[in-house]
Amino acid sequence: MPNPKALSEKYRLILYPLFEKEHYKDKHGVTRIPLTSICERTGIPKSCVLRSKRNWLKEREDLGSKTAISEPEYEDRKELQQENGNLKDEIERLQYQVESLVQQRSINLLNIDTEYVKLGVISDKHMGSNYDNVEFLHAAYKVFDDSGVQAILDAGDIADGDNYRGCHFEQRAVGFDNQLKYAVENHPYSENGIKTYYITGNHDWSRQVGADFGKALAEKRDDLVYVGKDMGVIICGSGEKTATIHLIHPGGGTAYALSYKMQKIIESYTGGTKPNILISGHFHKAEYIPNYRGVFALQAGCIEKQTPFMRSKHIAAMTGFWIIEFKIDTKGIRNMRAQFFPYYEPQKKPVYI
Repeated sequence: MPNPKALSEKYRLILYPLFEKEHYKDKHGVTRIPLTSICERTGIPKSCVLRSKRNWLKEREDLGSKTAISEPEYEDRKELQQENGNLKDEIERLQYQVESLVQQRSINLLNIDTEYVKLGVISDKHMGSNYDNVEFLHAAYKVFDDSGVQAILDAGDIADGDNYRGCHFEQRAVGFDNQLKYAVENHPYSENGIKTYYITGNHDWSRQVGADFGKALAEKRDDLVYVGKDMGVIICGSGEKTATIHLIHPGGGTAYALSYKMQKIIESYTGGTKPNILISGHFHKAEYIPNYRGVFALQAGCIEKQTPFMRSKHIAAMTGFWIIEFKIDTKGIRNMRAQFFPYYEPQKKPVYI
């Protein structure tokens, strides 16, 4: 059983910097904090957030009374102290601990302050495979740049890995190091400087004992942001208008009915944990389910072409990418539209004998 004092200190380290950053005054001069948003982003129970809020307000009040200054004067003096470096070390320590705890929870903040949010969505690139379709991946990023997306989300299987017997005969880059080098050199950059937030999938982890392909790739490319193994949580929006996006790369094979897997995944969430948007890779299928049990669900399709293995198992590859656009209000997603851009294999000219 966790130590209550240690748990309280842990919550304090997470929440106090958020309270400092996000509190505001309403029209009556009362200090307000976006509790719902903070609960969703940190995963901390609301009762603990409320208790921490009360303690934080009390400490601010006590500090103001001890120094005999008003709250605006307190804010000015605190800012001056920060500028003088008196609080610099403490702030850096707290920021480091908050960032570490956020990363442990795979929560990533995507601050977008526009009425509508526009994102690009890709998945299952399988870079290093003979069928990885790099030219189409570059074409996707060109469309993203031309369309003005604000970020790109990738639902896993960045590399082809070492996932099945005989795979080496279908790869242009064999082994962890070679596939990492291939991905670093051949993954497109956004001309607009847009970042790609990605998770890793089963192929990225296949037979790589202790090696983290996602982390290794992010260390070599500043435009690629690693947000988790098999799952990443992204909080999108600003202030009280935020939406939770789950990027997942689940296990299992393709179902007979296209929507079955997504429905069962959504139904498996316990109460209060469902995201606003769920984006899934792995199945190489493309599908949009609007507002199923309050969740906007997307199967992200794939960049990789159909492989001989998939063809032998009669598994279709819905190759393509998405652009999604949605409006966020204080309750989550107000509306969302999704546009799929399919890939068609060029027809080869017949050879007459």
